[in-house]
Amino acid sequence: MKHERKIYGVISVLTLVLLLVVGSMVYRTLFPEPNNPNPNPNPEPKTEIQVTLDNYTVYKLNDVSFPFIIARIELSSDELIDAALSDFYTSEQLNLNQTLSQQEELSDLGYSLDEQRVDFELPKESNLYAVNVFIPIRNKDAQSVTLYFAKNTKTALSFDLSFANGTKEMLGYKPDEHVFTDDATYRIEVVSFADVTGYTVMNTLANGEVVEASFPSTARIFAVRLMIESLSSQMIQIESARYTLLNDNQTSYAFEKSMQVEEYVNLMQEEITGFTSGYVFFDLYANDIVLFDQNSKFELKLLHLDQWITLTLND
Repeated sequence: MKHERKIYGVISVLTLVLLLVVGSMVYRTLFPEPNNPNPNPNPEPKTEIQVTLDNYTVYKLNDVSFPFIIARIELSSDELIDAALSDFYTSEQLNLNQTLSQQEELSDLGYSLDEQRVDFELPKESNLYAVNVFIPIRNKDAQSVTLYFAKNTKTALSFDLSFANGTKEMLGYKPDEHVFTDDATYRIEVVSFADVTGYTVMNTLANGEVVEASFPSTARIFAVRLMIESLSSQMIQIESARYTLLNDNQTSYAFEKSMQVEEYVNLMQEEITGFTSGYVFFDLYANDIVLFDQNSKFELKLLHLDQWITLTLND
């Protein structure tokens, strides 16, 4: 009997242990311990990308609809830098990766951002580099603008727009010898020359009578096409114009406003505000005249300006 009791006791203990083990397993299955949200209580801080401003140039060109900046910035980190232009934006909410329309406007005007080595992609396999970035300004009257970097909220690069020292020449601009401007009041382009001999020329006399003008049989009538733009609110006017054949020492003054050539617009003495195009006309006396093929000089004078604007051809 005692032996049987010992056996029953051992069986009871084993049964109890088994029940505890099974119960523990069931409990853990039904009520698992939550994962530790921070398995490493002291993780290494993520390395920040530092952005610093080296230098910048502000451009305010009279024929461009927006001011802009070309800035040289430096990026550095203890690790390889993962950044793109799309990570940069201005205080005007302009993303530097969304400037295509501004780039196209500059290109259409003959300006090249390549002249200033502007970057439109950032390097990848590097932890330190400097790039030149293009920053258009939306508000033409803005006195300052700030550049932010999305991957480091501490970055705020400030630009003073009150002093613009960028020039057209810095963007590869080469003045056309047929374009004349003072960059403040006028821009005049000599577009082309045409022989209009044979077209009817009408002259309005002082009494208002309109008669057909007559010329010697040796006369050749030439038209010089101009595109003229007033760059300010000031009216501009061609006061006088003349054409000289240098080899013959022959000078012809432009037809006055009263002289109109059939199908052509005479710009002499016209009051010009904004933009216009038209012609000035000359009668020259020589055989086989081709204006671009011989030494000649075209000159015009604007009202209220003392100096003559001069274009010399084949000199």
